[in-house]
Amino acid sequence: MKHKTLYTLFTTFFKIGLLTFGGGYSMLPFIEKEITEKNKFITQDELLDIFSISECTPGPVSINCATFIGYKLCGFIGATVSTLGIVLPSFIIILLISFFLDYFKEIRIISGFLSGIKIGVIVMLAFTVLKMNKKSKKTKYYYPIMVLVLLLCFFTPISSITILIISIIINILIIRFRGKI
Repeated sequence: MKHKTLYTLFTTFFKIGLLTFGGGYSMLPFIEKEITEKNKFITQDELLDIFSISECTPGPVSINCATFIGYKLCGFIGATVSTLGIVLPSFIIILLISFFLDYFKEIRIISGFLSGIKIGVIVMLAFTVLKMNKKSKKTKYYYPIMVLVLLLCFFTPISSITILIISIIINILIIRFRGKI
């Protein structure tokens, strides 16, 4: 019985991962239909609890949900099988795209599509940074530190992690010497 359940968990979550676009929350209705209605693995109330926990834990909600459902039904092995099932389709698709990316770059329409994606991502990141900057609390040291970090990023070979650590240390020292720690 357990092997059949593990197989069903894997194939169910693989199908959800393969056929659902948008990831995350867009997968939840399909998870509900497959898990509570079709396979009757758990009740609606149990699934609602799992949705709530999945939303509160770090990581994509659909992957968390698959992991918790698998764990509830078959323990650690069930969690592993369910997680692999929901993640594997995306992994395979991205892997296939990466193999053919150089070939696709030569096709003008695909090259334009990829350039458009790059531009869109850059704009969305810039918008997010500006929005976060607007909401962040600023002291008189905020802009000098920001300029220092930008200069380090653009004009030195120092890694971004090291620059982040430098920024944190500078802020801690400023707060410490101002008597706030």
